[in-house]
Amino acid sequence: MAAKTVEYDAPEVRKAIAAFREHGGILRMANALQAGVLRRTLYAMGDAGRVKALARGLYRLTDAPPLSNPDLVTVAAKIPHSVGSRIIVG
Repeated sequence: MAAKTVEYDAPEVRKAIAAFREHGGILRMANALQAGVLRRTLYAMGDAGRVKALARGLYRLTDAPPLSNPDLVTVAAKIPHSVGSRIIVG
């Protein structure tokens, strides 16, 4: 059974991109699901090279600006209520 491809201009992809933009280009799976983005949409975007997995359950738009400190940003995004995330996010 072939996997369904998702068109870049499809409504579900536009919805996912909007959710990414609202979160600075980085999105946790939990936040994506809360925003109404389906797992299969994220996976299809990853297969198409539109998003990159930074860590388990953490994704980043490939066209987002480069991260100044990717490791610290990844940790802060994975643990949103930590002291480090308050320093980075403000």
